[in-house]
Amino acid sequence: MSGYSIGSYNTESIYGNVKLKVAGYGQKYKGIGKELFNIENLPVLYDEKGPFGNPSSDSERTMVNSGFNNITTVIYSFDKEEELLFYTNEFVRLINMFYKPENINILKI
Repeated sequence: MSGYSIGSYNTESIYGNVKLKVAGYGQKYKGIGKELFNIENLPVLYDEKGPFGNPSSDSERTMVNSGFNNITTVIYSFDKEEELLFYTNEFVRLINMFYKPENINILKI
């Protein structure tokens, strides 16, 4: 086990460029299976519509449901790049083994 948090998102529900930034005072979103989730002072993914994911809990807006074919997965890492590369490669290997995707793109932000 890596200990990294992983978030998967419905790519079709993400608008524009994605940025990782610290959420401001009082910011919240509707978490998956939760009421409003307080994201204040947490590292959070944002798109043009606002916040949608972080290492603790993701929003309902971008959650993956059955029938979606385009998924973005984020491995949250705030430390050693060498370990992240190992676990990213392992993640890709397992995705290829079980799901046979048409295409995988790896981006580092």
